[in-house]
Amino acid sequence: MKIKDIARIVVGKPISRFTEKSGNQVSILQCKDFTDFIDFDNMEKVFINSQERVNFVEKGDILIKTMSPYNICVYDFDDPCVLGSSMFLLKVKEEYKKMYDSFFLGYFISKNLNLNFVSSDGRKAIYKEAFIDLDIPNINYSLQKHIGEAWVKNRSIYRIELDLAKKNYTYNCSLLDEQFEKIRGNK
Repeated sequence: MKIKDIARIVVGKPISRFTEKSGNQVSILQCKDFTDFIDFDNMEKVFINSQERVNFVEKGDILIKTMSPYNICVYDFDDPCVLGSSMFLLKVKEEYKKMYDSFFLGYFISKNLNLNFVSSDGRKAIYKEAFIDLDIPNINYSLQKHIGEAWVKNRSIYRIELDLAKKNYTYNCSLLDEQFEKIRGNK
């Protein structure tokens, strides 16, 4: 079975294509919100016309950021948002949701992605061709769940370590600044 057989693949659109001056207010997922992790709380809110066809990201959908720095994750928020540009959205088809775990698929794609594509302006980018024909291994669902959960836990640990490193850096900088001010005051 291939990725293209089990998931509907959606390409993100620039926000200018569907924003309005009024209407329903929704969060929009843009590349700036999707570095190492999705920052749902700081997503921009936009108005959309309820008649306009937009691509909503829902819990369990797989997101692939197409421009460097690349990223793949599973959207794990209860509130849906709108998909912006430079991203792919993979929605596992209903008939395969009981056979394929989204977190496992996200991990599988991240490990097997072909990153040898270059855009027309010379930048490396991910195209659908980099993942749609990947053959999904025939692994039972409980093992997929286990692998997917391990991937999520590993990413969570990475996030904690990243946050800790940032706080440590800030703390050390403040200590250095304090010492520098003391030295300066002695002159």
